[in-house]
Amino acid sequence: MTERLLASLAKAPHDLGWDAIPDEIDDEDLHLALYCCYELHYQGLPSVDADWEWEPSLLGVRRRLEDRFLAYARALRRLGVAEAGCHFCDVHVAADEKHQDLATDAMVAGLLKHEPGLAAT
Repeated sequence: MTERLLASLAKAPHDLGWDAIPDEIDDEDLHLALYCCYELHYQGLPSVDADWEWEPSLLGVRRRLEDRFLAYARALRRLGVAEAGCHFCDVHVAADEKHQDLATDAMVAGLLKHEPGLAAT
């Protein structure tokens, strides 16, 4: 997904013509593609035309990526914040297990605090 997105962004702005996000997209690819879409609003991407920032079909792709991400977050939230944090961040707990659990709890709670019904209580 990200490779396809970056290949499109290397060209002049145009309608992407993407009707859906592939079902087989993996988590890292989803997050990286979404990050690239967001980065267009912050600093831009090297060698990418600034007019891509508000190109309607790209905004549609970004929205579909966000929808997929939020569906994943909602599913994880039902597991509970601590368990979701481990899944969310692919945490490999090292020596300080308790400290790591607190960090992932805080990260996931922060990500979900603006989502109705997902904020930790």
